[in-house]
Formats: sequence, structure tokens, C-alpha cells
Amino acid sequence: MKVLLVYHTKTGHTLEAAKAVEEGVRYAGHSIKVVSVQECDPKHIEEYEIIIFGTPTWFQGACAPIKSLLKKMPNDQLREKMCTAFAVMGGSGGHKAIKEIDYMVREKGCVDFVHGPVMQAGGFLSIWKGYPVSKGDLVKLREFGSELVK
Repeated sequence: MKVLLVYHTKTGHTLEAAKAVEEGVRYAGHSIKVVSVQECDPKHIEEYEIIIFGTPTWFQGACAPIKSLLKKMPNDQLREKMCTAFAVMGGSGGHKAIKEIDYMVREKGCVDFVHGPVMQAGGFLSIWKGYPVSKGDLVKLREFGSELVK
């Protein structure tokens, strides 16, 4: 099973979470490509069966770069794909961010969306780096990656 994980990070916390998900997918014996949203070419998404979006929470929702990527995709781009998202938040809004991505990927044809984990890390408005993703949350992210591909 081929998996693509697209993330955005400002302080490194969402990348830290993405690496834990990557470890879980690889541990389960599947291939995964992890790319920043800036490096993601929507044309290449068709090569993958599962698409994971990793977003920091901005203003109680998904970050602008992830939403911009989704808006650029043709309406049937995610047809027959499983999609999921996880969110890292310094304050709150992680569940809303995931629901926002759920809505957007369904507009692009996805009918199989899995709500992923939400975790606390960082500082308010990313003014400072703040605290890292907890060890417990890193374990949950690895388990999420492994379970997703089973």
C-alpha cells in the first residue's frame, strides 16, 4: 500500500508528529512518502492509495497552506482514496481543523475519511516554539500510522 503524508509546520511540531506516523506505517510494512505541503505536487497524489494531511491549528482550523493545496486539486482528485488528517495545536481547535479537512477532501471525491489524532504541542499562535509533542502522543501517532494501513 502506498501512502503519502503531506504536512505543514512552522515550529517543527507537526513534522515531529508526521515522523511518528511515518514510523508506524513503515513498522506495519508499507511504504510512505513524507513531504511538506510546499513540495507536494497535486498531480502526484494519484500515485497513492492513502493520503494523510498533517496540519498545525491556525485560528481554530486547518492551516492555510494545507487548505490552499486542497483547493487547487480537481474535484475528483481524491476519488477512491482513503484520506485522513491529524492536527497539532498550541491552544485549541484541532478537532475543528480535522473536520475542515474532512469536508474539503469530500469535495474532491474522497468517500473514506478517517479522523486522526489531535495533540497539544507548541505555544499560543506559535509566537514561541513551546513544548514538544508528548511521548504519549508520539506513541499514539505511531499506532495510528500502523493501524491505518492494516
